[in-house]
Amino acid sequence: MVEMTRDYVLLAVLALMAVLTVSFLTLGIWLYLKERRIKKNSINHILGEVVNYSYNQSRAPVVEYEVNGKNYKTALRYSVVITTSSTFKPIKSKVKGDILDTKLRIKNNSAVSINMTMQEAFPLGSYMNVYYNPDKPKESFVERFAPSYIGLVFMFASIIPLCGIVLITLFS
Repeated sequence: MVEMTRDYVLLAVLALMAVLTVSFLTLGIWLYLKERRIKKNSINHILGEVVNYSYNQSRAPVVEYEVNGKNYKTALRYSVVITTSSTFKPIKSKVKGDILDTKLRIKNNSAVSINMTMQEAFPLGSYMNVYYNPDKPKESFVERFAPSYIGLVFMFASIIPLCGIVLITLFS
């Protein structure tokens, strides 16, 4: 009886790990292919107007553009945002390197910091290049394509439960 219960628990754990592996892998592949599709198919160009700023760490400009009489919004994206802070740095945040690079490096003061970098570089009402998919205008990017690595993260994360499956089957 104990052996049978142990086998059922083991089978349930293996099933759960298999579901996690397939889920992570499927989501990762889907996100990766979506990114590739956006990069490949965003061939039309239009000027969009800066109407707001995102609330994430980068405070990137949100750009509104119009295609076929319909308005869309997208934000300038970064692949990586790295913030370094110190009490010895100025209160006003600064960007190290090119503000349009896909990797954004922000230096700020850890005690009090004012991040107006994006507002100064891309003021409200200014125009930025938007590249969009003519078949799906909502699929777009601003100025340059910045790949997201989240799809790859999920694909690599699928290896963890897969290793668990292998280890459990080897040692059970």
